Order: sequence, then structure tokens, then C-alpha cells
Amino acid sequence: MSRHVLLAITGHGYGHAAQTAPVVDALRALRPALRVSARSDLDAGVLALFFPTLDGLSRPVADFGFTSRSAIDVDVANAERDFGGLHRRFEAVVDAEAAALRRLAPDLVLANVGYVPIAAAARAGIPAVGFSSLNWLGIVRGYDAGWPDAAHIEAQMAAAYRQAALFVRPTPAMPMPDFPTVQVGPVARQGTPRRDVLVERLGLAAGERVVLVSLGGIATALPIATWPPVPGVRYVVAGLAVPPRADMVALETLGLGHLDCLASADAVITKPGYGTLAEAACHGIPTLYVLRDVLRGRWYEEAPLVTWLETHGTARAVARADLERGDLAPALHALWALPRKPPVPPRGNDAAARLIAELL
Repeated sequence: MSRHVLLAITGHGYGHAAQTAPVVDALRALRPALRVSARSDLDAGVLALFFPTLDGLSRPVADFGFTSRSAIDVDVANAERDFGGLHRRFEAVVDAEAAALRRLAPDLVLANVGYVPIAAAARAGIPAVGFSSLNWLGIVRGYDAGWPDAAHIEAQMAAAYRQAALFVRPTPAMPMPDFPTVQVGPVARQGTPRRDVLVERLGLAAGERVVLVSLGGIATALPIATWPPVPGVRYVVAGLAVPPRADMVALETLGLGHLDCLASADAVITKPGYGTLAEAACHGIPTLYVLRDVLRGRWYEEAPLVTWLETHGTARAVARADLERGDLAPALHALWALPRKPPVPPRGNDAAARLIAELL
């Protein structure tokens, strides 16, 4: 009998979809007849990049992640408004989501990483699995000092996450002391190196290097038009408006997917989100990363990601001011001077899929 898994994917950037995709692929390999649908606020076209053969898409009642002004700036004031509003009507929201899940009738909900879908699945009598390197309880806890309703919000979030039949943490992940978890190895999609395509379509000269600039799926303003050129470096830019410069090209004009471009590049510039960092390490690609704004709190997932990347990958931090000015030559050359570490095997793909398959 065909079984149905519903993916509850938080529409907070692209990272939650990117992290879930390789596990879904491994799960389909174990259960070829599996039906997979999604419930997410992400655009259908974005979801199709990660899940090309979905059996349906619906929109959640409430699964918004954490309000951000950019890929590297959180919006603490609006996050307090959003979480406060949700938790003042929490029971009604969970009831509405549970009713929607009953209509969709999945055999299992795989949540990355909303707690409302987990609580709603429990209310609807449907098993739920949490899967992520972060949870919103831990993220909120890094920013909610001074929120009048912080204790109430945290208690409801923790209670919701505890209703998961299983919570799987890929390596690396933030600490999750509030509910039981099972840790697996790194998860990452696997791309195909297409250096020949980059050489041809960029017209690369011998010795020129390609740097992918990719800050993720949250709109971010970065003044790349004023960056000074770095001799011998060509930038492929994802998700930003690209100025008419000989050393810069938009990724979408190359006819090459993001993952294959990453696998073919000499370096990637990004922020510490699980998807790109894990994919870079699992392809052995040197990485420059810029940290989030820490003036008003702490993103508790960030330190474990960075520590793991610097241990297992080839990586250096770049200062926010240097990134905005485009003063990247020193950081890039220091990065390329590091001993290049081999690709990390994404052993968590199959391990997570096997754990989930046991519940189907």
C-alpha cells in the first residue's frame, strides 16, 4: 500500500527545504511507492527546485520561522510581535492546522522545523517527525530577553516539540536540551562538478578562479556594484541584482544549477546557514562566511555550524564591513592558502531516511 508523507517546510529562506531534500530522496529510494506532498509558504517554483515530484502543495496556518531583515540581520521587534500574536491564539491555530491535516490525511508529517505542525499532527492523531539542525524554541531563546510573554511562549513551544514521535538532528546542529533527539551525520545534496561549463560560459582564462556569492533565500541588499575587482577572480552571484561588470555574472544566466555551480567553484561566500555550509563541506569547496548581527541577541545554531565547518571543511570568517566594501582579496587569498580538506561524506542522508521509514 502506498504511504503518504507530508513535508511541513518552514518558509524561512531556502535552507529548510535544502536540508530536507536529500533525506526525502533517500526515503524515496527506500520506499519507491511513497507519496510526498508539501505544506509550506515557499513559492511552488522554489519548492520544485528541491522536490521536483511533489504530490500536492498546501499552505500552513502558521509556520513563519523567525522574522529577518536580511540573510544576516534578524528583526527582533517584529519577531516578538509575530510570536506573541501566534501564542495568544495558539490553541485555535493548532486546531485549524489539525483540521487541515485531517483533510490531507498523510500517514506521517515530516516537519522542518515548525512546532505548530507537530502539535497539530498530534491533535489529529498523525505521527510527526521533527528534522532540523535548529528548532525555533532555541532560536527564540536567543532573542526573547525582555519579552513580556517569553516564558509562556517558550513553554508552549517546548510542549509542542515534545509531541513529535521522533526528532532527528543532522550534524552539525544546535544543542536541543528541551526534548529528546537522535543525531545522524551530515546531510547534503550532491551536485555534479561542471567546471568545463564554467570555463566555456564565463570565458575563463588559465588561472582565473570562480567565487560563488550566495547568501540564501532571504532578500539581502549587498552593494556588489561598488566592490573593487580582485585580479584573477570572477564572481557568480545568486539572488542579487548583478551590475554590468566583466567580473560578475548572475547564476541564472549560466544555465547551471546552484548546486552544480557550487561543486565547480573555487570558493563560496555565504552566511552560516546549514544548507550551503554543509553542501560546501560535502563537496570540499573553500568557504568564506559572514556572521549574523549579534548586537541584540544570539542565533544559537550559528556557533555549532561554524565550529564544525572550520573543523571538517576549509573555511574562514570575513568581516561584515569587508564584505559590504568588497574588500575580499585578503580573505580569499588567506582562504586559498589553507590546506584544502577532503569532501565530508553526507552519511546523514540515509541514516535519517531509515529512521523515518521505520515509522511508516
